[in-house]
Amino acid sequence: MSAFSTFGVRVGRHVGIYGAGSVGLLLLTIVNLAVLTRFLVPAAFGRYALFLVFSALLTMLYNLVSMRGGLKTVFGGAGDDDDDDDDDDEEVREGTSRRALGTALILTVLVAGVGMLVIWPLAPWLAGLLVGDPAQSGLVMWAAAAGGFGAVWRLAGAVTRKERRPKAFIVLQMARPLLVLAATVPLVAAGLDVEGAVLGLAGGSGLAMLAALVLTRKSFQLAFSREDLGTIARRGTPFVPYILSYWTIQNGGIFILARHVPAAEVGFYRVATGVAAIASYAVSAFLRASGPMRREPIHAGVKNERSDAAAGGVLATYFCIATVGLMLVLAIAADLLIRVAPPAYEAAAPLIPLIALGFILHGWLKIIRRTSKIQNSRNIYIGLVVLAGFIFVGAAFLLIPPLGTYGAALATSIAFAVAAGLLLLRSQRGPKPIAYSYKRVGAAIVIAAACYGAGRGLAAILPEPVASLAQVAAIFAYLPLLVLARAVPRAHLQPLRNIAVATVPRRRRTKAANGGVKLKKLSADQRAVLELLVRERRPVEDVAPVVGASDEAVTLTFVAALRRAGGVGKPSSDDARIGHYLLSLAPVAERDQLWKRMDSAGTDPLDTDALVLTLERVRGAPPEAWEIR
Repeated sequence: MSAFSTFGVRVGRHVGIYGAGSVGLLLLTIVNLAVLTRFLVPAAFGRYALFLVFSALLTMLYNLVSMRGGLKTVFGGAGDDDDDDDDDDEEVREGTSRRALGTALILTVLVAGVGMLVIWPLAPWLAGLLVGDPAQSGLVMWAAAAGGFGAVWRLAGAVTRKERRPKAFIVLQMARPLLVLAATVPLVAAGLDVEGAVLGLAGGSGLAMLAALVLTRKSFQLAFSREDLGTIARRGTPFVPYILSYWTIQNGGIFILARHVPAAEVGFYRVATGVAAIASYAVSAFLRASGPMRREPIHAGVKNERSDAAAGGVLATYFCIATVGLMLVLAIAADLLIRVAPPAYEAAAPLIPLIALGFILHGWLKIIRRTSKIQNSRNIYIGLVVLAGFIFVGAAFLLIPPLGTYGAALATSIAFAVAAGLLLLRSQRGPKPIAYSYKRVGAAIVIAAACYGAGRGLAAILPEPVASLAQVAAIFAYLPLLVLARAVPRAHLQPLRNIAVATVPRRRRTKAANGGVKLKKLSADQRAVLELLVRERRPVEDVAPVVGASDEAVTLTFVAALRRAGGVGKPSSDDARIGHYLLSLAPVAERDQLWKRMDSAGTDPLDTDALVLTLERVRGAPPEAWEIR
């Protein structure tokens, strides 16, 4: 299997984990909508949505510098949510990552505390601005508290993703909506209406924050360093206009809507956004899985095997084809999906595909950013996002008065479409254009449009349940038609099948009784070293005196044992460095920087990756594999 295919399968495995988590998040979102919309009429739900978005605004503001700056200081790359910078990494100083993360967390708490003090005297005015009732100032404070708790939860959760701990990340992502739901239901059921929903939001967010701190406790040190604070501020400040613009595009529409349409219309828009989040979760699952994976040796192997332009072109092409199919599903199934809410919310159904289009165009912008190779790309990207923010605001004020909720959805799509188009144009006119397959993407769009037209047309003339079956058939026709039209070449089917199979989360088991490694072939010295280092998890400096050898000799014996156990290549001059990397107990952020230096020095990435996988198999080998007969 080629390095590119191997990388695809590895990403697919992580996409499966993130995807499973996204399905769980989606189900929680739907359950949340189903429950709250049965207790809150559209107008009340619209008021709750404004408090919810206000809380999200504060979370973003509290994280404004600490999130990006902290992650960039700790891990070398920014990586906010599903976005990762790969071309502007900065060195992580050894031994400082835990302290730097602790500083970022404390900074977030301090900023949130100051924010509460500022909001307190302004609460009546803010309540009047949000829902037209200054008497709701207490709910403003509770929403502000939820925003502060959410800021700490969000930063800690991002750490698990950057450390390539997808299961921990998913647990934290699901914890907040689950805890919020658990806290909210009894309150709104008791008749507290919007007040109960906001109180539940604050209580659930506080519990989620505590869970995040517990799961990441080994990644940070509770220390506040002025040196780290300066670094965090310096590395995070350039992203401030970018973050503000992104948030405005994704969330600002609801505030503008509230000034021009009744509260019930705001409720419709919020419900449609919750259902259309299917697109957002799917796009994020891929981006979140593939971003951190680019810091592993296998990604360097991909770059050595084929050009960045070719690899990026394949990645972007299939991302576009997949998201076009996702758009087809949401467009056809919108009437069915809206049934998670009571009949009073049926008017929100046509909004679902329009809002989903904005999420998908947002994903296209990020995938173009990730695959393009242009000078000063970060600043160009930030500038285009800021431009998109201004375009969104202008389009929203222009389109919302005549079109209402449809105007808000269109404004988002227009903003992301312009930014993505300009970035693509800049990339393709540069010295290293990405090898996108416009013909195949265009064919996918035409096929999806034909399937949508056929499905809707048949549904209009056929009786139920035949009409629904016709629409389902139109959705399933998309994939075979892609193959028939050669939008997906037949030669790609097997690699795509391997990636698709890898996305199905399952416990990896090997049929071999020895766990896939040949430990019985090891010499006595190799076996002793491997048992001490891997099975007993003792550090090299403790093992060296036990076996009567130097630290370097123990490391070399360890690598030789892995090579023999896994049948991996031949000894090389880099084995000492590879062994140091494999046995490093440093935080993931520092190990990633170690690999980056090794890669720059010419260490074979595929050889290193094979040894990494062998070490994983040795760690997971059953007890009988270690028995000597």
